[in-house]
Amino acid sequence: MELNENNVFELFTKCLPDDNTQEMHLVAVQLMMAANGFEQIDNPIYLDKKKVMDQKDVIDSFFGQLYVTHFSKVNVVDINDVYKKFDGSYWAKQPSSILQLCYLGIVVGNCHPLFNNKIHQRVVLPLKKGIQPCEK
Repeated sequence: MELNENNVFELFTKCLPDDNTQEMHLVAVQLMMAANGFEQIDNPIYLDKKKVMDQKDVIDSFFGQLYVTHFSKVNVVDINDVYKKFDGSYWAKQPSSILQLCYLGIVVGNCHPLFNNKIHQRVVLPLKKGIQPCEK
């Protein structure tokens, strides 16, 4: 599946809890926390962890299509660098798309909450070996 705003939004929406979500599958995901240097913290977004994990291969593929996954020598990257795909094109125009991808990525272990170094907002992206640019 191609990494683009529509596909991320569709997948994110699919992973939101619904009437059938069991409480044990609810997971609260927060991107901006006081412990990571933010004065204004965000409210947690609740996702259905079972639904997210069922989509892990697609989420891995999305992260595999990011430029920084393949070309960054460090695993702490500027949040703005996540807009760029491995082929040099830009997959998102809206910050909300980046945040939705990060929420999903936190649940499956592809990234961590944002870190605020007071100059730039940064997101930690573990560069997992074996993530491919495109789904096979």
